[in-house]
Amino acid sequence: MKVYPVAGALIRDPVKRDLLPAEGRTVVPSVYWRRRIRDGDATLTAPVVVVAAPVVAAVAAVVESVATAETETDAATAEVSTAAESTAEADTASADDATTGAAE
Repeated sequence: MKVYPVAGALIRDPVKRDLLPAEGRTVVPSVYWRRRIRDGDATLTAPVVVVAAPVVAAVAAVVESVATAETETDAATAEVSTAAESTAEADTASADDATTGAAE
């Protein structure tokens, strides 16, 4: 049977003479292990992994910074496009003025 320690429990394996790892271990059923399960120090079901709040907060911060960077990039691109259009219009106006001045 495979046994797992409950959260925070340190259970010594009497055969291997070490602590039962959090990922559990297959052991030979015995009075010792049945007592650990009965007392609530060990269980036959694998523990559920819970994502810690700091990890969730860190992921949210990364997502937010990426979204902010994309927004800033879009704004900078719009500014560059506007500046390029203004320069092109100014160049066209200068060319028109030069053509008009030459024709007179």
